[in-house]
Amino acid sequence: MFEQIKDRFEKQTPYSIHTMQDLGHGRIEKRVCKIINDLKFIDDAQKWQGIKAIVKIEAERIDKKTLVASSESHY
Repeated sequence: MFEQIKDRFEKQTPYSIHTMQDLGHGRIEKRVCKIINDLKFIDDAQKWQGIKAIVKIEAERIDKKTLVASSESHY
């Protein structure tokens, strides 16, 4: 199911996108929240009755001192 969700976020235009940027604690951080609410692609949908949406958070960080960048995604 994880691969289905990951793949769907690459192929489907999200229903909603929100971006937030933070410049505190010695780093520059950008977070992007993407929401998909068309869940017909889930194979085991009956196991997830009542689910309305799936969310992906993409986080990018740059250390201001070292300029080292990192990124991660959460579903």
